[in-house]
Amino acid sequence: MAKDKGLSPEQFIKIYQSSGSQEEVVAKIKELGIELTVNAVSSRAVYYRKKGVPLKRFGGGGARPYDWHRLKKLAESIGETENEKDHLG
Repeated sequence: MAKDKGLSPEQFIKIYQSSGSQEEVVAKIKELGIELTVNAVSSRAVYYRKKGVPLKRFGGGGARPYDWHRLKKLAESIGETENEKDHLG
């Protein structure tokens, strides 16, 4: 199977916008004989958005938001912080 070289931007956009998930995008592209991973599809979509192409966003699959304050406290309790490294180094 070919990599994404044979997939034009127009084909990608049509497939992406008509799909319900990134996994579906991968499956539709695979039907064209082109092998792409979900990660490659996601990266390409991000790149297109940065160029101004308003591609839709797929749901995060129920991912929960992180408690950044709790994670900061965890990191601080385990080892030296970046600030401490700067003062020691």
